[in-house]
Amino acid sequence: DFVVGYDTYRRILNPKYYAPAGAKADSSPEEQCGWVAEALQRLQSKNVRFIVAGRVDADIFRTLEADPVMDLPQELSDMFLSLPDFRNDISSTAIRLREADTTR
Repeated sequence: DFVVGYDTYRRILNPKYYAPAGAKADSSPEEQCGWVAEALQRLQSKNVRFIVAGRVDADIFRTLEADPVMDLPQELSDMFLSLPDFRNDISSTAIRLREADTTR
């Protein structure tokens, strides 16, 4: 299992990461969803799941339940579990920068 923030969940479902070689930039949304579904099915066959924590995005706190990125078939949407009642509004980048400053 992987614990990810809403921002990473959004990237996991971004079709641009799954476009086959030679795919057209103007591929239909249905075709793009197919690319994502195929990739998720491969992950699912390895029993991969994602636990999604809410994150602030464009000044709005977004969660898996309130703001699903893509309408997935039930068997694939079950790969994504919500981490309820969790909120920490700091990015991993900010944490790394803070750690770098303290180790100098």
